[in-house]
Amino acid sequence: MKNYNLLIDQYLNNELQGEDLNEFNRLRETNSGLRKDIALHQDLDKYLSDFDAMSLSLTLSEIMGDKNEAKVVDFFKKNLLKVAAAIAILFTVAGGYILHSSSSSKGIYNNYFNYEIPSFQTRSLGSTKEANLDYGIYFLENKEFDKAISILEKIDNNSLATLYTGIAYMEKENFSDAMTKFQKIIDHKESIVIDQALWYKALSLLKVKKENDAINCFKQIEKQNSSFSFQAKKILERLN
Repeated sequence: MKNYNLLIDQYLNNELQGEDLNEFNRLRETNSGLRKDIALHQDLDKYLSDFDAMSLSLTLSEIMGDKNEAKVVDFFKKNLLKVAAAIAILFTVAGGYILHSSSSSKGIYNNYFNYEIPSFQTRSLGSTKEANLDYGIYFLENKEFDKAISILEKIDNNSLATLYTGIAYMEKENFSDAMTKFQKIIDHKESIVIDQALWYKALSLLKVKKENDAINCFKQIEKQNSSFSFQAKKILERLN
């Protein structure tokens, strides 16, 4: 799942404007995971407000003396679940920032590397002549990447098979072979998955620390009218 923490913060703080806001709203409408993350951030804001109220009460108690100590303790007891929830939410939301703060490129890759296989691309196993593609996708979804590669590599002249082979290689952190697959799709300019291939190639370049090449790919994606343009723009903002 992608980590949209930075975009969500900008959205909730009314920092997204114009086309950026429109793109984010379109993404929000089609991405259930993003909607859940937004709700999580909103819950965090609510609970942090409760923390502020509790801190204020404690401060007043210290000023006014021990006679109000019982009231403060009672307040904390009544809000114990909120405190626990706030801590859990805080670690969930902030975790991405903490874990990836040491490496910008690594953090971006971990935030944005994700793939979803639309249901219309999968069928009952063995039900058509595309059975090998079905099996390959099945093993990819179940994280059996070696099996997926073994099957998908045998399928000729199929851009979907080539794309999913590249993604399986990315999962195994074999970025050289992954980029070879994506470049094959890019060179075949009529492919229906060329946008995806360029996107995953850019992420692979970022992962292997070829940042300048990755930036050039993201700039190309940004100029295109694709589902990845908005995300490419945000990545470029973080890299610059």
